[in-house]
Amino acid sequence: MRERHVATLRSLLAFGFIPALARQSRYPFNDPLLPMEKRIDNLLSLMTIDEKISCLSTNIGVPRLGVMNSGSFESIH
Repeated sequence: MRERHVATLRSLLAFGFIPALARQSRYPFNDPLLPMEKRIDNLLSLMTIDEKISCLSTNIGVPRLGVMNSGSFESIH
């Protein structure tokens, strides 16, 4: 009986993640084969003014685009 519950839970989790994975779009800035300048241009074009201003502080992540904060940096200097 317990195995059946575990199998059901695993199925629900797997099917719950599939739509989330399908929604994720692959932005050009994620493509390591593109030149760095094109990747940077693409990322900057997708960012809002508020996100660009936020990157001038110590928080350089852009969660909306999947760019994680990689620690504390003093970007403005």
